[in-house]
Amino acid sequence: MNLKLITVINCIIVLYSIQNPVAAQNRDRIWVFGDSVGIDFNNISSPVSFNVNFLSGLDENYACISTNQGQLKFYIGAGGLASTQTFINYHSAIYNVSGNIIPNGDSISSDRSRTQGTLFLPFPTDSQKYILLYTSYNGTNSSEIPGLYSAIIQDDSTGGRCLSKGDILIIDSLTEKLSAVRHANGRDWWILAHRASSPYSHSNTNTFVEILLTDSGFLGPFTQDIGTFYQWNPASGYQGQLIFSPTGDKLGVVGTGLYPNGISDLFDFDRCSGIISNWVQLCNCTYSEYGFYGCSFSPDGTKFYTSYRDSLFQFDLSSGNIPSSRVIVWSDQNDSSKIMGHMLGPDGKIYIASVYGNSNSTTYNNFNMNLSVINTPDSLGLACNLIPYSFYLGGKRCFLDLPNMPNYNLGALEGSPCDTLSVSSRAGWPPKQEIDVFPNPNNGEFAIKIINNRGEKLCVKIFNLLGQEVNYEKKSFSNSENKIFIKTNLKPGIYYLQSISKDGVQSNAKFIITKE
Repeated sequence: MNLKLITVINCIIVLYSIQNPVAAQNRDRIWVFGDSVGIDFNNISSPVSFNVNFLSGLDENYACISTNQGQLKFYIGAGGLASTQTFINYHSAIYNVSGNIIPNGDSISSDRSRTQGTLFLPFPTDSQKYILLYTSYNGTNSSEIPGLYSAIIQDDSTGGRCLSKGDILIIDSLTEKLSAVRHANGRDWWILAHRASSPYSHSNTNTFVEILLTDSGFLGPFTQDIGTFYQWNPASGYQGQLIFSPTGDKLGVVGTGLYPNGISDLFDFDRCSGIISNWVQLCNCTYSEYGFYGCSFSPDGTKFYTSYRDSLFQFDLSSGNIPSSRVIVWSDQNDSSKIMGHMLGPDGKIYIASVYGNSNSTTYNNFNMNLSVINTPDSLGLACNLIPYSFYLGGKRCFLDLPNMPNYNLGALEGSPCDTLSVSSRAGWPPKQEIDVFPNPNNGEFAIKIINNRGEKLCVKIFNLLGQEVNYEKKSFSNSENKIFIKTNLKPGIYYLQSISKDGVQSNAKFIITKE
């Protein structure tokens, strides 16, 4: 199955040489999540919990990143305004190691209740910068159109600052799944999400959406239709994890499928081409309206774990019939606690969060003040040695999930012929905008300036904050022109303009209409 190229280079980054990008990568050694919980894995044989001083309030949607030396740098906490740290329900915020929201790091429009709504990656060409990727789905409750966004964070002596945010990479309705894996060249990153149905039609979809981050910029998005169809569920939305195996050649996905069945899918993943293949439906089974939530791979990649509310399953990937190899390794009989997100730790153990009641509960007890641990996850069946509620969180509690992090230690695929690096004549970050709207704000009549005019016909679309297309035109340019004029009857508000050329090059711009 071929990937469909929708968009090509959207951003340009200064090219530089990386001799060994994954040497001494300890970026996953500090975890921050739940109700102000931290875990330090720098002593790999004896990880310890610690308290984090930040504004609590997220149900899930946790992400964090450390330096190569294992020192915490930034993490995602409950959204607020940096000046007051006032909690805002539908936003997240970027915190530094001191527990403070960094300048311009407030109001990250990724809902507090998203399984994998945020993800940090190291900046490709500057060790003092970081990229935050985040998805916004519910345009009604955020200031951004649904899609995938990026923010750029500068590390400095003051604790860091957000240089830019709200840079849109994908205009699309996306589920709660966001993950990344190293390209086979060991330098670039495949970024993977899954398309949701429209917020209005709730039609079913089985479309994965990918972007490739290279030293020359973001390439994509690419789409591929494969696997179980997803269905909007009022009880659980588009919950569930999307996880790559430690070697990056397998992809596991769980969640809510066509009611009343849950999603529990396994795929092969080609780190060179980004192609997803060999779909195996692990369980086409009924699990009320909630579906599955957590999944994880064992360190050697031979076992795959999934969880649904009160049950944890193991699949043997070396079996000739993987679905039939399923065994239950844990059944939690407490009606108020639920088995939720998984995370493979740097120590080779799988840690599992459980929520007690809901995130509004004030209860602290054994179920939410401890993580469950699979101590030998490469072992078959009950020999995996799962011990429920065995890792104490130091008096703090977890909610639905653990931090969303890729495998920073994965290197190049030995013997792989693929390499996406190429020298670019363009440089600079943040990238120059390919299109510009002026005047901005305006009264609905404005000009579009094309920075790199190639004298071709463009498709021009305008979206409102709900992701609804409100305008469609095709405009052509001569080689001597670099601007066109648009006249609309749109009401006052914030809009996004998207231009797409015949070869798929896409550019985006935000503009404001102040009066009719």
